[in-house]
Amino acid sequence: MHEFVSDAFVLGRRPRGELDLTVDLYTERMGRIEGRVVSGQKISSKFSQHLNVPNLVTVRMVEKNAFTVTDALTVSAFSGLKEDNEALQRVFRVFFLLRIATPQHAPDERLWKYLSGTMSKNAVFMKEIMDILGYDVSSALCASCTRPSVSYFEYGEGSFLCDDCGVKQYRDKVILIT
Repeated sequence: MHEFVSDAFVLGRRPRGELDLTVDLYTERMGRIEGRVVSGQKISSKFSQHLNVPNLVTVRMVEKNAFTVTDALTVSAFSGLKEDNEALQRVFRVFFLLRIATPQHAPDERLWKYLSGTMSKNAVFMKEIMDILGYDVSSALCASCTRPSVSYFEYGEGSFLCDDCGVKQYRDKVILIT
């Protein structure tokens, strides 16, 4: 059994069984990891207020067969971000993409530095994240009609779509990147 303490961005959280939670975290040393939060759905959970998207937290976990969160403390809740609805929506889209597009246990120093430097300034942008992840948005063509101006990323296929083709897709298959 190993103990691990790190700062982490909370990318997402979802129910796990009746009372537990699974949280997706992005850490500097380990990249994206999932952690189990025992009784995290209880109203009286001491972790609930800390493990909200898009908080930056200091988290302590124990790894046996999987990570279990044993302690969490909010470093920053980015209150300025919560007052800017457009910026908050961008961050939620970026964090969703990071949850589905980054492999577990694969740290990316450039991505960590970008998030650390831009979150407090409300300056997280999807095109910059896509560039860090290796997608070239500036020269991408629509996968359906080959238009050079793309606005959506179809994450199941890993392709780009223009405005017209993107709105035709199911909303749960595309992310707005503009």
